[in-house]
Amino acid sequence: MFGLISLFFLSTISPTRFQIIKQEETRDRFFSENKEYFAQVTHDEGNSEFVPFRSFTLRDEKGNILWHSDNFPYTLVDISNDGWTVGIFFDGPISGKAILNFYDRTGKKRGEGEVDFLNSRAFSENGKIYAVLDGKRGLRIFTREGKELYNLGKGNYFTLSPDGKICALADDQKITFYQDGKKIKSIPIPSPFLRQMKFSSSGRQFGYITKKELFLYRTADWDLVFHYLESEPKWRLISFDLSPENNLVIMGKAEYKEKRKGEVLLFNLNGEMLWREELRYDKWNIFVPEVRFLPGKSFLVKTVE
Repeated sequence: MFGLISLFFLSTISPTRFQIIKQEETRDRFFSENKEYFAQVTHDEGNSEFVPFRSFTLRDEKGNILWHSDNFPYTLVDISNDGWTVGIFFDGPISGKAILNFYDRTGKKRGEGEVDFLNSRAFSENGKIYAVLDGKRGLRIFTREGKELYNLGKGNYFTLSPDGKICALADDQKITFYQDGKKIKSIPIPSPFLRQMKFSSSGRQFGYITKKELFLYRTADWDLVFHYLESEPKWRLISFDLSPENNLVIMGKAEYKEKRKGEVLLFNLNGEMLWREELRYDKWNIFVPEVRFLPGKSFLVKTVE
């Protein structure tokens, strides 16, 4: 499958598209979120439930080998933005159990943990915190060395601030915020089915979207600073992002029934629409159009074509 990525430059007047990339999905590779580290793996023999890895090689973005193992018998892997790795032995969805194995960027094993039922998991942007949503025990917060710091209880979705100090955990009625494991704020939500939630790269803002609404809060006082309500019945919100400068919101939405048309919209925090562009495509899935700000004055828009 190919992903069509359009890169835009933000000028003072309006965005200008400067590059289109057709990106092929690369199998047997795993990347850190910032793409500065990637792992190449080979697979061993397995069964219908899982296929374990056999070998593992971690490289930096220049291709330099950081460490290699011919005995890496895990089935999933996560890589932090600073090159730390979690090898996960997940025995499939029947039991849901998983063993977490924590490695530093030289390949030294630093810790181990056990999960009763593996759901979503993520590193914080700085790589210092690793969170796992355990379907039986709740949201569990680990250091990158594998030490479990605290359990925040059960929920449906979570996201971490860039430094990992604040965690947002959503259930059917609300989003609860914890700082260093202690509850600091709770906000009600209009729908239990959140599409996306995230902190800005500075940590100064937090936002989330449902099928029809986007909410953006200032984390200093948790005041609502931006709200968007989609009034057209056929349209659904798909993705959003917050600019590194904390002054722009980009949003991707799609026409739900025809599945052939999307839009990208750019707003300031006063709710003024600064720019919009319609997208037409033949291939569709529920995650497009995906929008994301990049370092500098640019952003990307991704589809499946």
